[in-house]
Amino acid sequence: MSCSSCGSLVPEGAGFCPRCGQGFQRNGVLTVIIPPPDESTVDATTDGGQRAASTITPADGGEPVDIPPRRALGQLLIIGRLATAFILIVFAGGYYAYDAISHRDAAIAVLEETKQRITDANVSFQTELQAMGAEREQLAADLNAANNDIQAKTSERDALQSKLGDLQKQIGELQNQTGNLQKQTADLRSQVSERDRQLNDARQAGAQQQQRAQTAETRNAALASVVQIDQQIQQEFGVLITEYDSSYNYLLHSNYYAAAAAYQRAEASAARLVDLLKRKNAATARL
Repeated sequence: MSCSSCGSLVPEGAGFCPRCGQGFQRNGVLTVIIPPPDESTVDATTDGGQRAASTITPADGGEPVDIPPRRALGQLLIIGRLATAFILIVFAGGYYAYDAISHRDAAIAVLEETKQRITDANVSFQTELQAMGAEREQLAADLNAANNDIQAKTSERDALQSKLGDLQKQIGELQNQTGNLQKQTADLRSQVSERDRQLNDARQAGAQQQQRAQTAETRNAALASVVQIDQQIQQEFGVLITEYDSSYNYLLHSNYYAAAAAYQRAEASAARLVDLLKRKNAATARL
């Protein structure tokens, strides 16, 4: 509460203002502070020159109230001021405590918010860490697959290199065979020339024999057989030359498989040619 006279704070239950001395009426009792008397009016019968206590009768007809002397009022005033100072200190301390608690609550709220942000950041970090771990495992699996693929490709390359070596070896052999075939072809051509000469000689002899023995049917048949064999020899020789030329051309164009096939056909043709020459020799011997 506050004093109606000076506006100062007054403790609850106080009978007067400790600052200005204004009295308050409590339960029908009015407290009055007696102002100090003048020195000329001091009663000699009082102790120490102080005025004796007075009595005031309340307006409602209650019992009279003794007003304490001046010294007692001074002590009450000091006590009231001390009580007021204590109340102000308590109020200031309470306000400071309330302000400190408010600041503490605000700091706790900030700490809680910071803690929540850190927790959320930690959860997000853990999630990202798990995702990175899964990605790392996927990359490791991809790396293993790539290594396996590299090993498979390396094995395949080694196998191809081995096949290439075999093919190069076969090519060398075919080249050697080609040289042999060319030599054999030259020999066959020489033999064919010789056979042609012999054939011409045989034809001349046959003509002479035909002229000499026109009536010899068997000799004519034999001569016809020789001529037919000779024609077959000419045809087979043409086939032989064609196959040897084809084999040689295939070798020049590095078509070794076709060259080998042509060479086999040439060998078969040469075998047939040798057989025809044997038959021709046998037929010629019968002339």
